[in-house]
Amino acid sequence: MRQRLLLNLFLLLLVGALALLALQERGDEAVEAAAVGCDPDAVARIRIEREDAEPVVLAKSADGWRLEAPFSARASAYRVSGILSMCRSPSTARLDADALDLKPMGLAPPRVRVALDGAWIALGDTEPLDMRRYLRRDDTVHLVREDAYRHLAAGAAGLVDPAPLPPGARLTALRLPSLALSRADSGAWRVENGAGPVSQDAIQALLEHWRGLSALRVSRAETLPAGERISLRLDGAPAALEFTLEQDERELRLTTVDSRLTYHLPARMAEELLRLPGTAE
Repeated sequence: MRQRLLLNLFLLLLVGALALLALQERGDEAVEAAAVGCDPDAVARIRIEREDAEPVVLAKSADGWRLEAPFSARASAYRVSGILSMCRSPSTARLDADALDLKPMGLAPPRVRVALDGAWIALGDTEPLDMRRYLRRDDTVHLVREDAYRHLAAGAAGLVDPAPLPPGARLTALRLPSLALSRADSGAWRVENGAGPVSQDAIQALLEHWRGLSALRVSRAETLPAGERISLRLDGAPAALEFTLEQDERELRLTTVDSRLTYHLPARMAEELLRLPGTAE
């Protein structure tokens, strides 16, 4: 009799556990709706605020995303896409913000605040068990698995397009420390500083290196560094792009004269960017 009672009790507990698991799974399915719930393709303006950092404003234009503050520059499509990925990040838990101590969660104050078309979202720390991040929207704190935080925390310079030249740029003149090139109305290129005959193929190879250039990272200098000047004129642009050039054994650095954005490149690229192929230094 005792064994039968124990068996019935075990079966009752098992049924109860299975029912609880089924309810939990249905609850998880209901909870895992998007925490933010916006359409990433419809967002046209992003504002990012962090403690001890200048606010960053990005705006969508016909030519893609651009930084409007704290300086003007083309934005990295990869970074913007990463930020907008939060639109569809599923919420794995919803909590009442008024019933929580937000400081241990990194939400009082938040690690970063971001407004997507004026709708504010706060991001905090990650919880230690599943490394889900605390996200607050209005009066609700969500736990989300997302990839946006590292892009939001990259800083203004980290959101800049790593390519110094815009997509599809057509060069009409290039002035390097030891070489000056210009394009004639016929489309042919010539060397301006009295060098001997140079093949058009060699010139095109040099220009292709500039057109396809992409930095390892972008930073912003507090002051314009001293260095040799480089000037690139683009078809249809009102003014030339001007850079200061620095190089050492580790890297090559190009800093824009107007906005002081520094594009960090491998040192070996000096050979490709500063001389025509097949010429000695």
